[in-house]
Amino acid sequence: MKRSGFTLLEGLVVLAVLGVLLALATPSYLRWRANTVTNEAALQFARDIERTRTEAKRRNTRMRIELASGTAAQGYLRIDLASGARTSISLPPGVRLERLGASMGATFSPPYGTTDAPLRSFAIFWQNDASITRTIRVVGVTGKVIVQ
Repeated sequence: MKRSGFTLLEGLVVLAVLGVLLALATPSYLRWRANTVTNEAALQFARDIERTRTEAKRRNTRMRIELASGTAAQGYLRIDLASGARTSISLPPGVRLERLGASMGATFSPPYGTTDAPLRSFAIFWQNDASITRTIRVVGVTGKVIVQ
Protein backbone atom coordinates (compact mmCIF):
# COMPACT_ATOMS: atom_id res chain seq x y z
CA MET A 1 0.00 0.00 0.00
CA LYS A 2 1.42 3.38 -1.10
CA ARG A 3 1.13 6.31 1.29
CA SER A 4 0.97 9.87 0.02
CA GLY A 5 1.64 13.14 1.83
CA PHE A 6 4.42 14.70 3.86
CA THR A 7 6.13 13.14 6.81
CA LEU A 8 6.66 15.03 10.02
CA LEU A 9 10.38 15.24 9.31
CA GLU A 10 9.80 16.82 5.88
CA GLY A 11 7.46 19.39 7.42
CA LEU A 12 10.06 20.30 10.07
CA VAL A 13 12.77 20.69 7.41
CA VAL A 14 10.54 23.07 5.42
CA LEU A 15 9.81 25.12 8.57
CA ALA A 16 13.53 25.28 9.41
CA VAL A 17 14.42 26.50 5.91
CA LEU A 18 11.66 29.13 6.05
CA GLY A 19 12.91 30.27 9.46
CA VAL A 20 16.46 30.71 8.18
CA LEU A 21 15.27 32.64 5.11
CA LEU A 22 13.11 34.89 7.28
CA ALA A 23 16.00 35.54 9.68
CA LEU A 24 18.22 36.54 6.76
CA ALA A 25 15.62 38.81 5.14
CA THR A 26 14.37 40.71 8.21
CA PRO A 27 17.33 43.13 8.66
CA SER A 28 17.27 44.06 4.97
CA TYR A 29 13.53 44.65 5.10
CA LEU A 30 13.80 46.85 8.21
CA ARG A 31 16.57 48.96 6.64
CA TRP A 32 14.57 49.29 3.40
CA ARG A 33 11.51 50.38 5.41
CA ALA A 34 13.54 52.97 7.36
CA ASN A 35 14.99 54.35 4.11
CA THR A 36 11.55 54.57 2.55
CA VAL A 37 9.99 56.38 5.52
CA THR A 38 12.93 58.80 5.74
CA ASN A 39 12.72 59.57 2.01
CA GLU A 40 8.98 60.19 2.24
CA ALA A 41 9.45 62.50 5.24
CA ALA A 42 12.16 64.46 3.38
CA LEU A 43 9.95 64.84 0.32
CA GLN A 44 6.99 65.90 2.49
CA PHE A 45 9.08 68.58 4.20
CA ALA A 46 10.49 69.79 0.86
CA ARG A 47 6.98 70.04 -0.64
CA ASP A 48 5.79 72.00 2.39
CA ILE A 49 8.71 74.42 2.07
CA GLU A 50 7.72 75.00 -1.56
CA ARG A 51 4.06 75.29 -0.55
CA THR A 52 4.98 77.91 2.08
CA ARG A 53 6.85 79.91 -0.56
CA THR A 54 3.89 79.66 -2.95
CA GLU A 55 1.49 80.79 -0.21
CA ALA A 56 3.67 83.83 0.49
CA LYS A 57 3.36 84.84 -3.16
CA ARG A 58 -0.34 83.97 -3.48
CA ARG A 59 -1.50 85.68 -0.26
CA ASN A 60 0.98 88.55 -0.58
CA THR A 61 2.08 88.05 3.02
CA ARG A 62 5.21 86.83 4.80
CA MET A 63 5.15 83.09 5.54
CA ARG A 64 7.56 81.04 7.64
CA ILE A 65 8.32 77.36 8.05
CA GLU A 66 10.25 76.25 11.13
CA LEU A 67 10.91 73.37 13.50
CA ALA A 68 8.21 72.78 16.08
CA SER A 69 10.63 72.98 19.01
CA GLY A 70 14.33 73.05 19.83
CA THR A 71 17.06 71.79 17.54
CA ALA A 72 15.34 68.48 16.69
CA ALA A 73 11.63 67.89 16.36
CA GLN A 74 8.99 65.37 15.37
CA GLY A 75 7.25 68.01 13.26
CA TYR A 76 7.29 71.56 11.99
CA LEU A 77 5.12 74.68 11.76
CA ARG A 78 3.90 76.75 8.83
CA ILE A 79 3.27 80.29 10.09
CA ASP A 80 1.44 83.19 8.44
CA LEU A 81 3.39 86.10 9.93
CA ALA A 82 0.67 88.65 9.13
CA SER A 83 -2.18 86.89 10.93
CA GLY A 84 -0.13 84.72 13.28
CA ALA A 85 -1.96 81.59 12.12
CA ARG A 86 0.06 78.43 12.71
CA THR A 87 -0.32 75.06 11.05
CA SER A 88 1.38 72.18 12.84
CA ILE A 89 2.55 69.31 10.64
CA SER A 90 3.81 65.99 12.01
CA LEU A 91 6.39 63.75 10.42
CA PRO A 92 5.91 59.97 10.18
CA PRO A 93 6.69 58.00 13.36
CA GLY A 94 10.36 57.13 13.82
CA VAL A 95 11.65 60.16 11.90
CA ARG A 96 13.21 63.31 13.38
CA LEU A 97 13.81 66.72 11.81
CA GLU A 98 16.93 68.62 12.84
CA ARG A 99 18.30 72.00 11.84
CA LEU A 100 21.84 72.24 10.52
CA GLY A 101 23.03 75.71 11.41
CA ALA A 102 21.74 78.61 13.42
CA SER A 103 18.38 79.17 11.77
CA MET A 104 15.19 77.52 13.04
CA GLY A 105 13.43 77.92 9.69
CA ALA A 106 12.96 79.93 6.53
CA THR A 107 10.87 83.05 5.96
CA PHE A 108 9.43 83.86 2.53
CA SER A 109 8.42 87.40 1.61
CA PRO A 110 6.05 88.69 -1.08
CA PRO A 111 5.75 89.49 -3.92
CA TYR A 112 8.24 86.90 -5.27
CA GLY A 113 8.50 84.48 -2.36
CA THR A 114 12.11 85.39 -1.69
CA THR A 115 13.86 84.18 1.43
CA ASP A 116 15.83 86.25 3.90
CA ALA A 117 19.04 84.21 3.87
CA PRO A 118 21.15 82.46 1.26
CA LEU A 119 21.23 78.98 2.86
CA ARG A 120 19.04 77.02 5.26
CA SER A 121 19.81 73.36 5.94
CA PHE A 122 17.79 70.67 7.68
CA ALA A 123 18.36 66.96 8.21
CA ILE A 124 15.74 64.27 8.49
CA PHE A 125 16.99 61.07 10.06
CA TRP A 126 15.71 57.73 11.30
CA GLN A 127 15.70 57.74 15.11
CA ASN A 128 17.05 54.21 15.52
CA ASP A 129 19.84 54.56 12.92
CA ALA A 130 21.35 58.00 12.39
CA SER A 131 23.16 56.79 9.26
CA ILE A 132 19.81 56.89 7.43
CA THR A 133 19.66 60.63 6.77
CA ARG A 134 18.35 63.01 4.12
CA THR A 135 19.45 66.64 3.91
CA ILE A 136 17.09 69.38 2.77
CA ARG A 137 18.61 72.71 1.73
CA VAL A 138 16.86 75.97 0.94
CA VAL A 139 19.37 77.78 -1.28
CA GLY A 140 19.56 81.22 -2.78
CA VAL A 141 17.25 84.16 -2.45
CA THR A 142 14.60 82.39 -4.52
CA GLY A 143 14.28 79.58 -1.97
CA LYS A 144 15.08 76.64 -4.22
CA VAL A 145 14.70 73.36 -2.29
CA ILE A 146 17.28 70.58 -2.74
CA VAL A 147 16.85 67.13 -1.19
CA GLN A 148 19.96 64.96 -0.89
